[in-house]
Amino acid sequence: MAERTLGVVLFPGFELLDVFGPLEAFGGLPGLFRVVLVAEQSGPVASAQQVRAVADHGLADCPRLDLLLVPGGIGTREEVENRALLDWLARRAAEAEIVASVCTGAALLARAGVLDGRRATTNKAFASRETTAPHAT
Repeated sequence: MAERTLGVVLFPGFELLDVFGPLEAFGGLPGLFRVVLVAEQSGPVASAQQVRAVADHGLADCPRLDLLLVPGGIGTREEVENRALLDWLARRAAEAEIVASVCTGAALLARAGVLDGRRATTNKAFASRETTAPHAT
């Protein structure tokens, strides 16, 4: 099986567990997955816990992604208004084989129109936020 590229999106206020929990699982499959961290700009990005992770790529120079993972976190509240990120998510989701989110990352996919016509779940405390996204169904 050919190596697949997994892109994990970082944004200010992302939830550490939503990123590094899945990465621990994918990291246990060497040769099957290449993991890249992507943010609006490459470089350090502060999580909700103020721990920084380093984005390998910015949106403009991100390689082709076979899988796309969007974490949740308190930062989704602001990122649902980030048109550059939302447009990038819509384009990249259309090209990826698999698109997944963790928790409130679903809000970003909904706002980008990726969830149109699809069922999705998220943290129940934030469900009304998801359903008020302009493209959510």
